[in-house]
Amino acid sequence: MALTIGNGSAHVELESFSGAIALRRPADARPEIDRRRRDRGDNDKEKSKEKELAGGAAAEAMAAAEEAMAAAEEALPGALAEARASIAPAIQEALESLRDLPRPHLALPRREPR
Repeated sequence: MALTIGNGSAHVELESFSGAIALRRPADARPEIDRRRRDRGDNDKEKSKEKELAGGAAAEAMAAAEEAMAAAEEALPGALAEARASIAPAIQEALESLRDLPRPHLALPRREPR
C-alpha cells in the first residue's frame, strides 16, 4: 500500500508482522510505553526522587572523602618524620637480638684436590 502525505519528500518503509503500526510526531505521547510502565509499576517521579537522594548521598560521601584526604595530607609530614626517627633504633635493636641467637656449627665438606 502506498500513502503520500504532504509534498511526499519523506520516504518511510513499514513492515509489520501482525503488529500495530502507529505514526506520530516525536513529541507525542506513546501510549504503549506508558501502558507498560503502568503495568510494571514504574513511576518516574519516584525514580527521580531516588536519584536525588542517591546524588545527595554521593555528594556527602565526596565531601567526607575530601575532608579525610585533607586531614591525611596534614598529618603525613609528622607521621613520616616519626617513622624516619624510629628506623635507626629499630635496626640497632634487631642487630642486638641477632647477637643473642645461638650460632650453629656446621661442618662444611672440604674439596678434594684433583
